Amino acid sequence: MGRSSVACSISNLSIEYGDEVYLLPLTPGFNKLREGHFLEPQSSLIYPTYHFTPFSLPILGYYDDYGRIDSIREDDNTEILEKFFETSINNIVRLLTNQRKISYSESEACKIYGRDREIVSGSQKLTSSWLIKFGFTKKDNHFVFEDDPGNNKVTLEKRTNSKQDDGYIFKIFNKKGKQIAENWCSWHSVDELQDEYLKATGFALNAKPEYRKPYNVIRKLSSMFIHKDIYDHMVSWRDPYGPNPWSPKENLAQEFDEFRAELISYDEQIEAWEKEPNKTWKERPNLFDDPMDSHGHKRNFASYIGNTEGSWWTPFRDLYRQAIKDGKLRQKLCDFIEFDSNLSECNRFYFPAMNGTQHGNASASIDLAKASLKVLGKRAALIAEENIVPEVLCKVCKETKDEYIDDFCKECHIHYYDW
Repeated sequence: MGRSSVACSISNLSIEYGDEVYLLPLTPGFNKLREGHFLEPQSSLIYPTYHFTPFSLPILGYYDDYGRIDSIREDDNTEILEKFFETSINNIVRLLTNQRKISYSESEACKIYGRDREIVSGSQKLTSSWLIKFGFTKKDNHFVFEDDPGNNKVTLEKRTNSKQDDGYIFKIFNKKGKQIAENWCSWHSVDELQDEYLKATGFALNAKPEYRKPYNVIRKLSSMFIHKDIYDHMVSWRDPYGPNPWSPKENLAQEFDEFRAELISYDEQIEAWEKEPNKTWKERPNLFDDPMDSHGHKRNFASYIGNTEGSWWTPFRDLYRQAIKDGKLRQKLCDFIEFDSNLSECNRFYFPAMNGTQHGNASASIDLAKASLKVLGKRAALIAEENIVPEVLCKVCKETKDEYIDDFCKECHIHYYDW
């Protein structure tokens, strides 16, 4: 089988076989200013979460050269994801990086969540008998799927032309009788009916009933790769010429502890209220007092985890609520806040990276980096002139001079980097 390349979404550099990488699940970015997820005309973006927002903390492993990661480092985060998606972390990664059409018998989704692979294989024909075998019940002139709570209806009409028999036209109607989809299905494929049904109703016909909820979430997720060295740099980076606009690193752990205490207290109040025999809604603790809702919270930790006004990490609210109360993921969540806060500083945003040339072109990337450094050099020189540190040992000439940039004196830096 041929190998497949991916790129780091932060550095845009190709990721090679065996590189230690993070895979970050992404969910469409929704906010109150835009309904639905779409790429509208733009000349620039303001927020890293404008198009996608993190669904969870990243998953660490090694790139396997086939578009996936293996040797996954299992931890509290992977355990939470396994519980949510009701499958192994390896299966979750396979789903995030492979075909997720559950109507296709050879897809990872069908293998993991599908109820019947044989009946949706490419050799099946869309007929009335197939619909009944698949789980539909015929009522009058239409068919109803037995497990669909939406009570949607399907009708079939023979599609023929002057030369050959050409399958059926199918129409989908909601419970009020309004047509919501129409297409045709050839004799040798039943994918179209399942795909159109899912698109029109949100109901996956071939998903096992117990797996419909996790499948309906993961089918909408994207993902991005981040080289571990790049991720670690983004976590640790600090502006040497000015304060970080977010809270200092040492304060985040303290904020986590305070946030955790508030969350435990709030949930205890809710549990006590629910046990009251004569409880009323007026006596219920205010929903806006929930620490997972960022209203009234100015601390970074609360605003990231509980932001509901924008499109920050809203999936984290349910996914990690219990883990935070249990004191888990403290360092990982603090690190991810650091990573996220530095995305804006580096003009980066959440989005799958493109990898054009197979395995990338290292020479082209190096030359592009050099060109970028020349542009940055002019700006860095101005910053360095304004922030010279006197009497520092230059790491090149070993003389005590005014520091220009990164323990270089000005003469050595210009000699080696040309700026």
